[in-house]
Amino acid sequence: MDKQNLGIIFEKIKNVCILDKGVYRNVVEDKTPLEIAILMRSINARFVLVNAHLDLEDEKSIILENLYDFEGYLFSFQFKMKLPATFTSITSIYPNARWGENECFEMFGINFRGNKDIKDGLLLTAQKDLKAPLLKQEIEKILIRKNKVQEDKIV
Repeated sequence: MDKQNLGIIFEKIKNVCILDKGVYRNVVEDKTPLEIAILMRSINARFVLVNAHLDLEDEKSIILENLYDFEGYLFSFQFKMKLPATFTSITSIYPNARWGENECFEMFGINFRGNKDIKDGLLLTAQKDLKAPLLKQEIEKILIRKNKVQEDKIV
C-alpha cells in the first residue's frame, strides 16, 4: 500500500477517535477486536498491549482494551461486554497478543475465541483455586464504593 493510501486510512481512524491525554481513544460498538486488528495491521500499526478492567458504572460488564502504535501515535480501542465475556482473539493477526489474552483469561475470566494457546499459568500453584481473582477484587471495590456513596446520601 502506498504512503498516500496509508495516510488516508490513518486520518479516517484518527477522526473516529477522541484525543485524550495523548492517546486516541475509541469505544467500539460495531466491530470486533479482530476487525480492528485487521484494520490496524493494514496501516502497519504495532500492537502494544491488551488489557481489561471492570466497567466502573456497571460491575456486570468488562471492558477489553487493545492499544496500538502507529508512527508514534497511540490508539486505544475499547470493547464492552456483559460478563461472562467472550471476545474474538487477535493472535492470528498479532501473535504477541497471546500473553495479554492469557492474562485477561486467567485474571478476569475473559474467553478468547480463536486463541488455541489460552491456558492458566500466571498464578502460583497455591492460587489455582482462585478463579478470575482480579475480576473478583474489582467487583468488591465497586460494590464497596457504591455502598459508600449510598451511605453518604443517607447521612
